[in-house]
Amino acid sequence: MKNKIILKYLICICLIFLLMACSKKMNSIDNLDKVKIISTLKDFGYNEKDGEMLYKERENLDNGGIKIESSEGAIFIFDNNSDVIHVDALSTLKWDEDSAEDLEYPKKEYVKFIKDKYIPFDYTEEEIGYYTKEYKMHSFYKANAANIFNPYNQIRVVFDRNKNAIILYDSIDDFIIKEPPKIDEIKAKNIAKDFLSASNEKESESVQNISLKVIKSNNFFKDSSFLVDSKNNIKVQKAGVLHLAYVIEIEDVLIYVDAYNGKIIGGDSF
Repeated sequence: MKNKIILKYLICICLIFLLMACSKKMNSIDNLDKVKIISTLKDFGYNEKDGEMLYKERENLDNGGIKIESSEGAIFIFDNNSDVIHVDALSTLKWDEDSAEDLEYPKKEYVKFIKDKYIPFDYTEEEIGYYTKEYKMHSFYKANAANIFNPYNQIRVVFDRNKNAIILYDSIDDFIIKEPPKIDEIKAKNIAKDFLSASNEKESESVQNISLKVIKSNNFFKDSSFLVDSKNNIKVQKAGVLHLAYVIEIEDVLIYVDAYNGKIIGGDSF
């Protein structure tokens, strides 16, 4: 009898927690701003009728946000504040070889409108390029202590070249530059030259180029046949980790030198 009472209490407690979880999820969904979301869809290239239809077919996410997918495959993700955080409409692209190449899209006014409404005020820097030949990319980012463009801390917006519409929107914060380099270019060059000379048992050539970048470490030197690890005890850093580093070109080899501690974190050849 006592065990049955305990079991009933446990079932009741489980039901209470389940109802609380469901209520919390429903409340977060109810808190979504439909007008704001449909407005964003319109700003990004959809008409109001399509926006209404897409909103009705939304998918609720566990974090309180929603995912919207069009019949053409375009994906929009909104957080629980109804702010857009990701757009991928690449699958909806229609490649038209006959399109004129001198179209002036996206319009400057449209880009400014998107920037003012969807880019935080502290993202004061901007780099413009091309995602493909046909699609223009604006990278908005914060000024940083290294005074460089950091592709791993940006809001990237790719515009359709044929109309005022957005193909991609992505907020990226994988690596934040918090302080300037602790070694300068001269020291980084010397580290790279000494490393390459010792590894090849010969004097390396002069440095052709050096640049400061955020780059991933790799196992290039561990796997390279022209380097002699047995004598020089090359310590290979963990691959796939982002670093602020100097990329130094010597002969046909690129050497990555961590800008804070001077360690070799990888490289490449060409």
